[in-house]
Amino acid sequence: MLTLVILLFYVLGVVEGWKRGDIVGLGVHAVMRMIVMLLQL
Repeated sequence: MLTLVILLFYVLGVVEGWKRGDIVGLGVHAVMRMIVMLLQL
């Protein structure tokens, strides 16, 4: 379940990155942000 959530946010990050022309960077950044948010819960 947790993996699916992280994967979903990674995909969203990649889509956002694709719009801005930074696919890998923003995808990874989105995942890191998601992990940080989960750790703070």
